[in-house]
Amino acid sequence: MFIKKLIVKVVIPVSFLIVAVVGLAYLMTESTRTKRVEINVQEINVDMGAAALARGEDVYLTRGCADCHDLDAGGKTFINEPPIGHYAGTNLTTGSGGVATKYKTAKDWNQAIRYGLDPSGRPLMFMPSHEFHPLSVKDTAALIAYLMSRPAVNRTNPASMPGPMARVLYLFGQFPMLFPYQHVDATQAQAEDVPMAATVEYGQYLATGCVGCHGQNYTGGRIPGVPPDWPPAADITSKGVMGQYGLADFKLLMRTGKTFSGKTVDPKYMPWTGMSRLKDVEIEALFNFLRSR
Repeated sequence: MFIKKLIVKVVIPVSFLIVAVVGLAYLMTESTRTKRVEINVQEINVDMGAAALARGEDVYLTRGCADCHDLDAGGKTFINEPPIGHYAGTNLTTGSGGVATKYKTAKDWNQAIRYGLDPSGRPLMFMPSHEFHPLSVKDTAALIAYLMSRPAVNRTNPASMPGPMARVLYLFGQFPMLFPYQHVDATQAQAEDVPMAATVEYGQYLATGCVGCHGQNYTGGRIPGVPPDWPPAADITSKGVMGQYGLADFKLLMRTGKTFSGKTVDPKYMPWTGMSRLKDVEIEALFNFLRSR
C-alpha cells in the first residue's frame, strides 16, 4: 500500500515533470537551432598578400580554431558524450563535405566568426563568436584571408547535435556555448587595429580568447558545457596561479606546456600547442594583463 501511494504521489508526478522539462528544453533548443537571425554585418576588405596570410595563420592557431576545425581546417569531432551531445567543427574548405562554397563573400565569413551565424543567419553551435567579436578589422580580415586560402579537404564530419543534458542546461541558462551568438554584444565598436606591444591593453585583447574556459573575470571554475570529467579551469589572475609565475616561467608554459613546478599541462584542457605560436611580445603582453588582474 505504501509503495502504491509513493508511486502515485511522488514517482508519477516527478516523472511527468522530468518529461515536461526535457520536452520544453528540446523545443526551445530546436527553435533556436533552426531560426534565422537578421543582423547588419559590415563589409570587410581582405588582403590575400603573404603578410596577411601569415598573420591569419597565427590568429587561426593561437585563437584555438584548430582545436575544433583541425590544423587543415577540415574539421573534426571534439566532443562526443551522449548526455552532452556530439559536436564537430565544420570543414571550412571547398572540399567534399566543406562549407566554404556557401561562404561567398568576406562578409559571410565575418558573420560566422564574429557573430556566430552562418550565411543564412542560422546560429552556429559551439562557435565562440563572443570571444572572436572583439577581433580587430585587421585580424579578422587576415583570418578570413587564411581560411579562403586553405586547400580543399575532402572530409564529411557528423552534424553537431546537442544531447538531453545540454538541452536542459541551456533551458536553465547553464550552457552558453550551445548558441554563443546570443552573448555577442553587437553594439561593441570594432577597432581597426590593436597595435602589438607588451602592454596590458594588448594582453587584454589576446585574453578574450581565454574567457570561454576561465570566465569573464579569469577566475576559472567549472567550464560550461564540457564533459563532467574535465577538470575545472584555473584561476589565472594574480590572486590565482599567475601569482606564482614570473615572465620566464610563463613563457615556458606557453611554449612547452610545462608549469613552474615541472608538470606538463594536457593540451586537451589547455591549448598551449596553439598558443606556442604567440610571439614573445604577445606572451609578455598576456602575462602583464593577467598579472594586473
